[in-house]
Amino acid sequence: MIKCVVWDLDNTLWDGIISEDLSVQLRHDVLTLLKLINEKGIIQSIASRNEKTPVMKKMEEFNVHQYFLLPQISWDSKADAIKRIINSFNIKANDILFIDDSQFERDQVKQMYPTIMVDDGRNLGNIVKLISQNNTYTSEEAKERIQYYKTEEMRISKMEQFPGTEMDFLHSCGIKVEMLRANVEDLERIKELIDRTNQMNATGLRLSKEEIIEMINSPDHEIYISLVNDKYGSYGRSGLLIVSKDDVSREYEIIQLIVSCRLMGKGIAQTLLHFAYQKSKENKYNLLSCRFIRNQYNRQMILLFASNNLTNAKSNESTAFTKYVLDTTMFNINLPDWITLIDNTKGVK
Repeated sequence: MIKCVVWDLDNTLWDGIISEDLSVQLRHDVLTLLKLINEKGIIQSIASRNEKTPVMKKMEEFNVHQYFLLPQISWDSKADAIKRIINSFNIKANDILFIDDSQFERDQVKQMYPTIMVDDGRNLGNIVKLISQNNTYTSEEAKERIQYYKTEEMRISKMEQFPGTEMDFLHSCGIKVEMLRANVEDLERIKELIDRTNQMNATGLRLSKEEIIEMINSPDHEIYISLVNDKYGSYGRSGLLIVSKDDVSREYEIIQLIVSCRLMGKGIAQTLLHFAYQKSKENKYNLLSCRFIRNQYNRQMILLFASNNLTNAKSNESTAFTKYVLDTTMFNINLPDWITLIDNTKGVK
């Protein structure tokens, strides 16, 4: 799955080298490709060794500047530019397609990020085919994904200018998490969160739409979705909790906990865990547990469990997952103090 396309400029996005000739021309069919990538909800950025002012002026002249977020235009290495993009958008290297006509630049980036996808950009038709293979999602969040990232670009800029610490900045954002009981109308977004999220994903298991609908309608399951906002704008429905209830053993079991990568580091996973804890206490379940399947991306989930006193439950059962458990009569799970939690699920099924 491609989540981000990073473009070189000279002899890639346009024909010519702008530092040698300001009359460079946008390549044939590039604009059509930029629009296709945008329509797929894939973010785009730039990694270019150039002076920023003439480059941005030329992009505005071509009317393509609006397609690119956090453009990295400097004399730094392309690998460093890719690193900043990865860190800013909380994506993985293998979510990125890097397009650059220079073999040297592609090799240097591949050396630092072996799993990144690269292309020389000579045949744009091949890139069209690659982009077209990405799943198309129809949720409101999929349609607004580029705008969400533009808002995040503004947050990043504000944070860089903020005089205090990163924690001070989080407190200043006024983050509100509204918890909603999911219904069939949320199906596309639930499926999208399950399919696209890897880092803040407790199991990585991909449920089918039929399985999700069955859980929505089941009295033994609860599905919650979180709507996150702050003073800069909305993150959309960006967190998911799927819970199974065992009234015999009094266990409230999280079978899936997911938070969109855009919200990493903002305390949303902690908020969802706190919410599950509160629900278990309200309904007098003595045991809160969470299924977990380790992969190369979701180590953060282990840190989340450990910091909240959930322990690895040793089991003789041959299950595909590990289970982390908490005795709710002995421990609690706190809400981050920079987050306001709104529970709009009571009385709804």
